[in-house]
Amino acid sequence: MARYNPDQPVSRATQRVHDEIRNKLDATEGQVHFEVIRDLFSTAAPTVKKNLRTFLARNPDYIDRIEGFLPEADVLIDRAEQDIGKVTATSLWAANQACKNLVDRVIRPMHSKYLRQSIRADADGRPLQEIEELIDFLYEDYTQFVRDTNNGVTSTAGRINERLVARALENSGLVEGTHFITTGTNSDADLVVLQTDGARRRLSVEIKSYNARERLLRGLRDAPEPKVAVGFFRNATEFGPQRTLTLLGASPLAVYMPMDTFMDLDPASRAHRTQRQDSLYRPLDQFAADMQYFCNHGALHRYP
Repeated sequence: MARYNPDQPVSRATQRVHDEIRNKLDATEGQVHFEVIRDLFSTAAPTVKKNLRTFLARNPDYIDRIEGFLPEADVLIDRAEQDIGKVTATSLWAANQACKNLVDRVIRPMHSKYLRQSIRADADGRPLQEIEELIDFLYEDYTQFVRDTNNGVTSTAGRINERLVARALENSGLVEGTHFITTGTNSDADLVVLQTDGARRRLSVEIKSYNARERLLRGLRDAPEPKVAVGFFRNATEFGPQRTLTLLGASPLAVYMPMDTFMDLDPASRAHRTQRQDSLYRPLDQFAADMQYFCNHGALHRYP
């Protein structure tokens, strides 16, 4: 996927729009809600969003000044790299957390205001709603609020981890389109790594966020072989010995996870072996080097 080039010239009309957005943000203390930006212009909301995305791509320092609107995932990662340096295999977890903090600063205030206004409190600060009223509110009103104010938040947040993994591969020297491809929403894998010589094998990569749950197993079962999973999993208990056997039934070559989670694994889980008699679980730090090796050899490094 081609990334937006912030150095690409824009039209005078677009520059005027960017200047108006910047002037509004510079003149306002604190965050400005997306609706305020939208009301600056007479154009339709999709056009305002498009212009706001290009503005943020060129000016990532303003990302967390706008409440309720996220730019493209790669722009969030650009901003994170300003704070933590280039995304590499060893900094993937830190980059994930930097992006999460940005998303929280943009989205959380909007939800906090809505919930505080909607959940009335008595003089002691205790909510007045009965349990059934609260359930109705969360199921109906709050769900509708989330849909109405989405502004692409769900799709952007969902792509962050995929783009983080792609960025780590790029920064390790691999080239998107030559050594790996990102596959889109209708594919059987989130990313495919390509062997560049010999048999030209393809390695399916499933990318997950913090929780394995059933989505990891389902994704691995659907992905073509050979395949691996990479995730920002936080809970080592999701990978107990019995769960490990279930995952092995989907025939992955490896499952990559943050080092802290890897170190917390049950020794019995780590003792289970893949069909190649490798360890199933590998630290996230190992991922980029393994993908480089696959590009050259069409196989993964052996891992004890």
